[in-house]
Amino acid sequence: MDMTATSHPGHPGIDFTFDELGKHFFANIGAYKLLAYSYVRNKAAAEDIVSDCFLKLWEHKNKLDPRKGDYRMYIVQIIKNISYEYIRMNSIHAKIHGNI
Repeated sequence: MDMTATSHPGHPGIDFTFDELGKHFFANIGAYKLLAYSYVRNKAAAEDIVSDCFLKLWEHKNKLDPRKGDYRMYIVQIIKNISYEYIRMNSIHAKIHGNI
């Protein structure tokens, strides 16, 4: 991973600027949208999932450590988790609306 980063004082993780993280995230945004779409089969939901993923990535940027592996796998896992939550919530809503 070729990100310019500085160590966060008192924390073993890496601290990225918003621009650095965004540059690397958005370089692969098409692939991330396709991944989310493969789970939810809804273009708008897939775009929302990818946006939510970037926010989660930014919130937890100090957990990114290039010594632990490729950050893209972390992004893939976030997208999977958000997609599964979306599917679960839609299933619950469908059951509720189906019983009315």
